[in-house]
Amino acid sequence: GIMATPATILAQVHKRALQYNNPEITVVEQACPTLAATIEHQLNDHTLIKDLITEYVAPLVAQDIDTLILGCTHYDLVHKEIQ
Repeated sequence: GIMATPATILAQVHKRALQYNNPEITVVEQACPTLAATIEHQLNDHTLIKDLITEYVAPLVAQDIDTLILGCTHYDLVHKEIQ
């Protein structure tokens, strides 16, 4: 699975690279349009951030992904919450 900003998902750079190296791989992408800005501007609002993470991670979990790529540098700031 890949979580990233909409622009990053639209570019499909991560997906193409993964599938180039392993054409059999299934890649599930999740655009997270508000997560990076929320992390940047409201890092102290843990409830809002956790709610957004739940919203964006749920479809990936439903697809039974086994690996998650955080495709935005902001997401590392909340990687524990994502985990």
